[in-house]
Amino acid sequence: MAPRPPPFSALRTLEAAARLRSYTAAAAELMVTHSAVSQAIRRLEEDLGAKLFYRRGSFMEPAPSTLVLARAYHEAAQHLSRSLIDIAGRNTPDKLVVSLPPGLARLWLSPRLPRLSAAFPGVSCDLRTTRDLASLDGDGVDLAIRFGQGPWPPCRAEPLFDLTLFPVASLALARQHPEVTPALMATLPLIEQPDHPWETWFVPSGVTLPSGGARDTFDDEQLALDMAAAGMGVALTYAQAAEPYLADGRLVRFGDVSVPTERRAWLVWREDNPKLRLIRNFSWWLRGELGLADGHRSGTAA
Repeated sequence: MAPRPPPFSALRTLEAAARLRSYTAAAAELMVTHSAVSQAIRRLEEDLGAKLFYRRGSFMEPAPSTLVLARAYHEAAQHLSRSLIDIAGRNTPDKLVVSLPPGLARLWLSPRLPRLSAAFPGVSCDLRTTRDLASLDGDGVDLAIRFGQGPWPPCRAEPLFDLTLFPVASLALARQHPEVTPALMATLPLIEQPDHPWETWFVPSGVTLPSGGARDTFDDEQLALDMAAAGMGVALTYAQAAEPYLADGRLVRFGDVSVPTERRAWLVWREDNPKLRLIRNFSWWLRGELGLADGHRSGTAA
């Protein structure tokens, strides 16, 4: 007779212990006691009639058969997670969960969502703003807009736009300096963002920024641009983030020097997502908003 399958929770414990090489670390990750992990492994060894771990100094070394079980559990857990997401997705078939950087969400995508609803009635978006990369595997996120160099296998990554940086300032500050040069820029108050260091803009010009110079630093794109609009200094940004500020005159481009970077915006998703039709429609609509050749601002995609 075939042996009784071990409890799924026991295999979860085994996978954590094998991956971390430690009962203590596994207990901390699973939020149980060290004794609970040890007992779960011991019961598995009794049921299977095989030694699963060997102590090697301060580490627990998994046996080859343990690694096979751990891999099987991991694959099964991923499959189960995707199935649960699939079932949940059927209950809300027209909702897409989109992960993207906060600045791009607030300044560029959010104002356009009414046009998405007009193009695809009934489709809604749940925006999750974060600088961390969504896994798109068991975290409930359907697609993500990422800045980077890509690709991110096994996900599909579709390029959206290159990240080109340029300075912006209030109209009052710009009028004070009709001739903008890198040497002049180095003397002005600069608003810094971790994702857009000013060195990126200065290096091509050969001008070295003074060491130890005071710069106001913000990790929020919108806040940095608000400070620039208030006349607090010059900010470095890109077209999609600056669009609403340039459109209403709160900011103007400061000089005519733009600097390309190695980073690019990408739309990323998994081809096995059960909402693939919605994802393709969203991609088609988004490319239209960016003025790309194969996108449109309205209509229905196949």
